Amino acid sequence: LTESSFNVSHGAFQSVSLVDPTHLTVTILPESDVASGDLSLSLNPNSVVDGAGNVNVALEATGITIDTSAPADAEIITIDADGGASGDQLTNDTTPVIQVTAEAGATITLWVKTNADPLEVDAGNYSVAEAVSSGAPSTYTITVTTPLSDGDYGIIVTDAAGNIGAEPTGDDPTNAFTIDSTAPTVTASDNNSDVVNAADSTLVYTFTFNETVTGLTTADFDITNGAVISAESVADSNNELWTVTVTPDQDVAQGDITLSLKVGAVNDLAGNPNAVYAAPDHGIDTLLPTASSIAVTDSADATVTAVNDTTGTITYTFTFSEAVTP
Repeated sequence: LTESSFNVSHGAFQSVSLVDPTHLTVTILPESDVASGDLSLSLNPNSVVDGAGNVNVALEATGITIDTSAPADAEIITIDADGGASGDQLTNDTTPVIQVTAEAGATITLWVKTNADPLEVDAGNYSVAEAVSSGAPSTYTITVTTPLSDGDYGIIVTDAAGNIGAEPTGDDPTNAFTIDSTAPTVTASDNNSDVVNAADSTLVYTFTFNETVTGLTTADFDITNGAVISAESVADSNNELWTVTVTPDQDVAQGDITLSLKVGAVNDLAGNPNAVYAAPDHGIDTLLPTASSIAVTDSADATVTAVNDTTGTITYTFTFSEAVTP
């Protein structure tokens, strides 16, 4: 017996061996990427002969249903409580409800991306309900019941034949979503290392966020001894760097400019609001020094109100409202 003794559909002949005088085995490798069909095997007539010289008629094994084609990726329709932009597959909800489409009769599982291989999420942490549509893919509702950690997740489809779909790959895959429930953080510094004085018309702060944020305006700050006049994103910073310009108050004797970002002033792309943040205080003194008195005395330290030819030198003593240097 050789390969030519058999006819195979949706498979490749591998080997044939005689186990004993009444049994032979044939090994077949099923064809890959077959969406649906039957794996069939038949023995051609006149392939074997018995001891009396009789030959066989054609023999056909019972067909086996074959489906070796991986299912199409799931496609996310909606994620409830999506704090970011609609359709960005980014949420700050750790127990989201996700609707996807996939082929009917499939098994839907969640996987979390790790630094190594992806890990399947415990099936006890979520439930899946299928709504069948005649002649169309089914809609599956995935309800997460145990909070998930922040991270990247994939939705993997396994069809009724046991073929496993692909993991999320490339940019913006249809079968992946991200949970981000962490608030953005921020630090700030300003452009002046000295005490602000009356000659300083502005003080410029740089607010550095750890991720992209949106929504910052001049109304998002509490300030003393100054006024916020602008809040602008730095070009090409992906909205992570913002310059905030302050006009110092005039006639401030001595003190600090205090500037704090209000809670919930900005949101990251997942919709998480910031916590309150106070920028470092900056010293201010914009009150001009004045002379509270000017005394005129002679060499005997007597007050001079008039000068004659015997007065000699006179001394003017200026007393200022605060310490000064010439």
